[in-house]
Amino acid sequence: MKFHSINACMGFKKTSQNKQQIKYKFTIIKMKVQNLVKLVPPFTLETAIKKVRLAEDNWNGQKPEKVCLAYTEDTVWRNRSDFVNGRQEVVEFLKKKWQKEQNYRLIKELFAFTENRIAVRFAYEYQDMNGVWFRAYGNENWEFDENGLMKKRHASINDLQINESDRKFFWPCGQPRPDDYKSLSELGL
Repeated sequence: MKFHSINACMGFKKTSQNKQQIKYKFTIIKMKVQNLVKLVPPFTLETAIKKVRLAEDNWNGQKPEKVCLAYTEDTVWRNRSDFVNGRQEVVEFLKKKWQKEQNYRLIKELFAFTENRIAVRFAYEYQDMNGVWFRAYGNENWEFDENGLMKKRHASINDLQINESDRKFFWPCGQPRPDDYKSLSELGL
């Protein structure tokens, strides 16, 4: 790829001053892509933990069109009592979810894994349309294809109304949880 192509993609004008910055950003992007490629079955403890954290970060970003790319075109979900089939339905489901669940913040934690399956437990906090706070607790079972895309997702979730003073998730909404933020276990959840 030539620098002028990268410049155009990143909105830079081609100058010698920003050539190093472009090289640096391109290297970071390349490293991120290489790291994603490695998150395929058979999972190890390290790759399963990374896969869970990547899913958490994507869901906290609340961008349905980006989130859906982690799933196969024909993905099958059960989310509570909702059944979702395929990426397009995932996008529509997530748009509706995040319209209802405002100030959404999520923490996922690896529970168990096998070669192509991962089980997670999670909690997330949100406000409903009336400003009432909730914490949702749940478990998810994931099954992946050989490319590391999720083909099945089964989620069981329970909501508990909480007082605003009982909240535990305080990083900026729409952002990944900071690396130094406590895990579910550390928060006693």
